[in-house]
Amino acid sequence: MDVSEKLQIRKMNFGERLSQARMRLKLSQEELAEAIGTTARSVSRWECSKVIPQQHYWERLAEVLLTSPEKLFGEEEQQSLDEHPTLLWHIPYTRNSYFTGREEILKRLRTKLQATTQSLWLQPNILSGLGGIGKTEIALEYVYRFGRDYQTVLWIRCKTLESFLSDYLGLADLLQIPHKDSADQFSKEQSVKRWFESHTNWLLIFDGLEDLKLLDRMLPKTNQGHILITTRSQITGSLGCPICVPKMDLAEGTTFLLRRAGIFLPDMSLKDGSLLSRQAETLCKLLDGFPLALDQAGAYMEESICSLSGYLERYAVRQNVLLDNRGAAVNHHPESVNRTLSLCFRQVEQASPLAADLLRLCAFLPSDSISEVLLTQHCDFLGPALQALATDPLLLDELVRHLRRFSLVHREAAQRTLHIHRLLQVIIQNELGEDECKLWMERANALMKEFNKK
Repeated sequence: MDVSEKLQIRKMNFGERLSQARMRLKLSQEELAEAIGTTARSVSRWECSKVIPQQHYWERLAEVLLTSPEKLFGEEEQQSLDEHPTLLWHIPYTRNSYFTGREEILKRLRTKLQATTQSLWLQPNILSGLGGIGKTEIALEYVYRFGRDYQTVLWIRCKTLESFLSDYLGLADLLQIPHKDSADQFSKEQSVKRWFESHTNWLLIFDGLEDLKLLDRMLPKTNQGHILITTRSQITGSLGCPICVPKMDLAEGTTFLLRRAGIFLPDMSLKDGSLLSRQAETLCKLLDGFPLALDQAGAYMEESICSLSGYLERYAVRQNVLLDNRGAAVNHHPESVNRTLSLCFRQVEQASPLAADLLRLCAFLPSDSISEVLLTQHCDFLGPALQALATDPLLLDELVRHLRRFSLVHREAAQRTLHIHRLLQVIIQNELGEDECKLWMERANALMKEFNKK
């Protein structure tokens, strides 16, 4: 290849070179696609420079177009691929510049995913926890920290069944998988599944998956890559390795709050006992280390130039309004704390009204240690709907199972206690009417009074 040819190659990008080579041979996009075993849509995406073909198409393209890979792809594209081995990166979110802490979870996740590489069977890793607890942010941070270790990184949005199917079936085009009948959903599913079984070193994230049974027909049979799932459900069965995401501890939450509000200085120490540190810790305690609430409060202060003391004053009198104020510049979780937790409660109420009643009662009991004895041996104070807990030992298990599907409670079997996040208690109390709130408060107080007699 002489100097003039090299200069001409460098002037055009790959898409232009591909289009020129195809038209020189008078081939349509459909004819080229059939010759190399892909789809016309993939060829179109290549020529529009939306994506570069995966390497297994390079030699076949050069052969059909009567050229060399060097002429077709150019030295710059090949050098770029050598320097950045991730060939396909499909992540819908930018990195969260405010991400703070969670180092222990990221370390555990990394260790667990690396361990699955040695297994013969695919073992997805599962981040579970209450909506707004930070599962998506942890998964996203993992992707941006370790994504370069994979050749292919893919993200499936699972908030709704429609988005789940759309994103998963869309992989057929994204991965340039040939499939004869594009309208046949099952055929597409199987094509994508076979791709994961025949390729290695990929990372696939299912974000916000609620019905884990949906994966039964879509997960590959062989262990060729890593799968990470985020879900509200604590009930994961034998699907994979669960990691329960807790609330932030005081130091972690306070640091995140100050960073998000834009008032954390590089030389600042939370141990200095300053007024600013104490105010941030107070707010973190009020929000009980709940990441979405901390992010929301920080966004409010940053957008309105509101001080920590000012926010604390407003929160004391307008709590419900502030919990519903998500802020303007939001990318990853657009719903407010109020809407996020209210939606979880409504979903439980629809599935099991009795489980919702149990949650209403728990909203007025000590959040960190609700004794199951309290619920099963003092039925006279539970109200008519929950009185059956005293006579049916399986009923409490059933109600807890409904609540654990959304991580609305945590159960300590050995201590026979339930735990509920304090912010969830606040949301439930705020949603109750005055009379209903008074009713459940009286029941909870009567229960505690009777229990404390023992």
